Formats: sequence, C-alpha cells, structure tokens
Amino acid sequence: MTRAGALVALAASLAVLAGCAPAPELPAPITQQEAQRRMDAQQADWWESMFPGEPMPEIEPVEYIDPLEGSTLVIDCIRDAELPGVTVYDNGWSYGSSGDDAADRLVKLTLFTCSQEYPYDVSDPAALGMLSDAEFAWIGAFDGARLVPCLRLLGYDIPVQAESRFGSLYDAMSPQPTTAAEWAYIDFRCPPSPIGPLWRSPVAG
Repeated sequence: MTRAGALVALAASLAVLAGCAPAPELPAPITQQEAQRRMDAQQADWWESMFPGEPMPEIEPVEYIDPLEGSTLVIDCIRDAELPGVTVYDNGWSYGSSGDDAADRLVKLTLFTCSQEYPYDVSDPAALGMLSDAEFAWIGAFDGARLVPCLRLLGYDIPVQAESRFGSLYDAMSPQPTTAAEWAYIDFRCPPSPIGPLWRSPVAG
C-alpha cells in the first residue's frame, strides 16, 4: 500500500471511530425573539449609517417575506417609486449618484422604507441562517476536534487562520475539489457540523 493509500485508510478508520463517539449535546437554537432583536439592530445600524443622528421612522410591515421562497416585493416597491436615476432589474437595482443630496436622500429613504414594508419573516430563524452564540461555539468546537483533523488526514491543507472563521473551512481547503464525486467522498468521510447550512462553494443562498 502506498503512503497516500495508507493515509486514506487511516482517515477512514478515524472517521468511523469519530462517528461512534458520542457528540456533545446540541445547544438550543436562537429564539424568534432573539432573531427579531438582531434584525431590528441591523435595521437601526443601517438607518444610522445613512442618516446619522436622525430618529428612525416607524414603518408598519405590509407583508412578510418567506426566506425559503424568496420574493420580488422589495424590488417591485422600488420600481413603483419611479425614482430618477434608479435602474431596477429583476433581482436588484442600481443608482448612480448625481451629486444631488436631496435625490440621494430620497433613494436611501425609499430603499429603507421598502425593506421595512416587506421584511423577512423571522418565525423560523434557521431559515435566515441565524444561529445562537452557543451554536456558533458548538460549531467551532466540532470543527476543531473533528472536521479539521479529518480533512487534513484526507490530504487537504487547512490554514490555521481559517479554523476560527465559520463557513470558511471548505472554501479554504487546498487543493479545492473539482468534481461532485470528490465532494461526496468528503461529505461521507468528513461530514460537516449538524448545525447550520453547508457553507462551501457553491453556496445555495
């Protein structure tokens, strides 16, 4: 058996043993209330970045967007505003500032208003990719103890600095797998954390 073959066999054995070992209990997911507070904080930060020092308006939602289904409601809202200088596409919009402060303010205010009128539904935080601090910590521990050693035993290089960045481990692998068969083998031998989506390229949403 070649050295590479021995390493693969060893990795397979360790993966099987790791699968038999009891994993730590999964932490509680983020609550709907916590998710809403995060969303509110993000909106407040966005408003402050555009209109520092100004009170943020209270805008009643018209309809909530299902994050799993997607929606064009925000884009349609911007299109309906018929703002000068704004070009609206099927999946986005663009605006070239004319240097007119009043026009720029109107565009920013319209975008903010449309996003508030059609916000994401936070009844299922996981669908939005929101995780609790405890879940992030659990993933970090899982990756450090299981995923990173397993990938390295398969022959992939994982930079040390990538280990602390959630979602970057697969993207940071070298060399990068190029076929579905290679990814399937990695998934089988070195499965990702059971918490959260599979963050690797290409990422679906």
